[in-house]
Amino acid sequence: MDLVTQTTFIRTLKAAALGFALSAMASTAALAERTIRLDPGAVIPVRLNDPISSNNSQKGDTFTATVKSAEGEDYGLPPGTKVDGLITGVRPQRDKDPGVIEVAFQRVRLPDGRSYAIDGSLIGLDNKSVDRRSDGRLIAKPGHQNDRLTFAGYGAGAGLIVGLLTKHPLEDTALGGLLGYGFGALQKSHSNARDVVLKPGTEMGVRIDRRTTITASDVQVKLDRRDSDKAHYRVSSDREDGANSDHRDGLRGDRAVDNPDPTEIGVMIDDRDVRFESTARPIINRNDVVLVPIVPVLRAAKIPYTYDPKLESLRATGTVDPVRIAVGSRIAVVNGERRVRLEAPAQRINGTMYVPMKFLALATGYAAHYDSGSKTVVLTSK
Repeated sequence: MDLVTQTTFIRTLKAAALGFALSAMASTAALAERTIRLDPGAVIPVRLNDPISSNNSQKGDTFTATVKSAEGEDYGLPPGTKVDGLITGVRPQRDKDPGVIEVAFQRVRLPDGRSYAIDGSLIGLDNKSVDRRSDGRLIAKPGHQNDRLTFAGYGAGAGLIVGLLTKHPLEDTALGGLLGYGFGALQKSHSNARDVVLKPGTEMGVRIDRRTTITASDVQVKLDRRDSDKAHYRVSSDREDGANSDHRDGLRGDRAVDNPDPTEIGVMIDDRDVRFESTARPIINRNDVVLVPIVPVLRAAKIPYTYDPKLESLRATGTVDPVRIAVGSRIAVVNGERRVRLEAPAQRINGTMYVPMKFLALATGYAAHYDSGSKTVVLTSK
């Protein structure tokens, strides 16, 4: 066999092997699609990502929690799966009455970007609230399949889960008759009433109240074609990608970024450009809300600010009325008393705090608008 024939033969073998490998991987990827059915009463353990406090959080605030990747307990959801939560009621601590927070869970977000609406409620993970099946999955006990639960400002973590005896909103109910089991015993033991303070990492259960079907993928084929003659590929699992899910979800927000090149968005204060780190630049979420890293803007505008890492709350004090916002909240508190609803919640993305434009206006005292033609947030002194 001459050199030309040998070279041609080797190339043919390589092409055939590559085609076979890609075909096999495509079949594997197709087979990796699976259906997860969450029936009413199923309990998914999660860890809180955002701080919640009955003193700072407001009704309507959103938060996220990450599904615990434990054998069976995660119901087969891919590692890095997140659950979106909503604060549906809140009352701060008053005299002997503890702070109270009521929450609901509205959406499951997979690491690959797909999301599914759910109807979920709060439940504890103790053996009085849930049963563990032989496959490791958790099920709400019959007495806790439909009850209404809330956090109350008692216990070591100031976040004891107790029952509600009424269907009335928290704001319309006397707290003394509101809380169910455990509350009377706590009062008799002279436990001090406090605000609810839930820190990131707090574990809780999400009880599924309406059947939900989720399609998940365990294997993704990633093909990187470098030139016309070569194809480089690798197979990666959701477990491998889960390590980077915070990064991807962060850039999406609530599956947020539709803008393929977030670096195109800029910010100007009057006629001056604001400089941002290459890894933390303004973005646009799927609801067309512009989110901007707040600290570079405050520094450029020479606005003093303080940041509380425990509450993940930022307070800008350079304007006439100081303004405060917490990560996960869409409510800005002005001068400690006036509340302003923002276009979207403040978010923490890769360690950087992002806020919508309305908060920029409140914090700097400038008028803010978005010039879509140049993809520029313009802050103009009034």
